[in-house]
Amino acid sequence: MLEELSEQQILAARTVLEYADIEPNDDNLRRYISWEIVTFTEDAKGHYCWYMDDEGNEICIHVETLEEIDTYDFE
Repeated sequence: MLEELSEQQILAARTVLEYADIEPNDDNLRRYISWEIVTFTEDAKGHYCWYMDDEGNEICIHVETLEEIDTYDFE
């Protein structure tokens, strides 16, 4: 799946992992994406990259701007 992502999506996924205190590298980025722990969604405002940790905490990054999005905006 990593090969199907744009450079901006990969950068967003790396940013999400950094927010989650996970040191991103090619191996763990590939593993997290293939496990679908890091996922991508889309709406009228753009594309989003999500991470949910083992405790249920969510992190969301707007792919185009790399801005952290408050997950309450989606509830």
